Amino acid sequence: MESETTYRENLSAWLRAVVYPQVAELEREQIFPREIVRQLGAQGFFVPCLQPAEAVSPRALPLNARMFGILIEELAKTRCFGLTLTVSIHVGVFLPLIQRLAHPAIREQLVHDGLRGALLGTIAATEANVAGSDFMGMECSATVDGEQVVLNGHKHYITNAAVADYVVVFARRAPGRHFANFSAVLVPTDRPGVSATRLDMAVMRTAVTSRIELDNVVLPATSLLGRKELGISYFLQHIAVERLSGGIWAVAVAEQCLEEAQRYAAERVIGEETLWERSAVRHRIAQAVVQVTLLRALVEQALTATDQTRLVDPFSSAVIKAAVAPAMESVIGTCLQLQGARGLEADSPLLRLLNEFRVFGVAGGSTETMLDVVGELWATRAMQAAGAELEARSVGA
Repeated sequence: MESETTYRENLSAWLRAVVYPQVAELEREQIFPREIVRQLGAQGFFVPCLQPAEAVSPRALPLNARMFGILIEELAKTRCFGLTLTVSIHVGVFLPLIQRLAHPAIREQLVHDGLRGALLGTIAATEANVAGSDFMGMECSATVDGEQVVLNGHKHYITNAAVADYVVVFARRAPGRHFANFSAVLVPTDRPGVSATRLDMAVMRTAVTSRIELDNVVLPATSLLGRKELGISYFLQHIAVERLSGGIWAVAVAEQCLEEAQRYAAERVIGEETLWERSAVRHRIAQAVVQVTLLRALVEQALTATDQTRLVDPFSSAVIKAAVAPAMESVIGTCLQLQGARGLEADSPLLRLLNEFRVFGVAGGSTETMLDVVGELWATRAMQAAGAELEARSVGA
């Protein structure tokens, strides 16, 4: 496998030659960058991010976290956020789910084509009538009957469902609010009974946020991913990758914004001095640098742990997810304020960034939901640590 440095250099050079020149048009015309995704795969940029099935245990995520982190970081720098979101879900969540859990009869071909950009996958969990944080309130049903699965219901606010070739649908297999009542099902989007429509969104405009309808969709039992009763477990394990990805993404863009803000402040003359020569301005930028440095440290720690354990720690990913939206609101807000009225023009890049990053406070688990998760996991760990300490003392006595 190529080194991380070589991978980053090759990827960055390719993006600068192929993607950067297209971003303005893609954003303006709201064009889904399917051909770019295909080319990224064809150039081999997805392959280093996925571990071979035989290289990891079935309980581990077959993701090379460091390579995946480089991929997301370099894509984020293009500021084509629909492209970054698409690749984050396809490479970071969909393909690892297939590699780890799909039936052997279909896994190899799907992974092969997915890594090479020949097919596109996504996941579908949220529904219009159910709060995004209420997984157990899910209404979409998966009836498992002998050799087949029948899906009914809908999913809402799903990334790229209207343009994807496959969707991993999380659905209810039994009534009641029990963790074992949900399954993960692999659904080809060209299957009879499947229809998807694009939703008109003000953010992530180059992604295709969609609603997908499932009307008596009949699938073979081999479409079930892993054990039929572990859908929630699989979702939580793999959505943690998306949350970590958001932290990687945010750090890359925040660092860009701060570098641009510093250059602007150094060039902008007010009276007889530049903005940068004013200590109040330097302090504001420095405070933002501290925020981003702390966020990067959290992300780096999580990436290192993920490569060691082959699992994304749910506490770390929730902390990162809870930190991203408020940190970016503060950092981008600081950069925007320094520009004065110029930052409020209709085509202001910083205004667009501010709106885009507000998505991170909602999608993939709201900031409030993440704070609940952080509190619960922190308290549980604290109690476990206290219990272990008491046990150690009793043994010592």
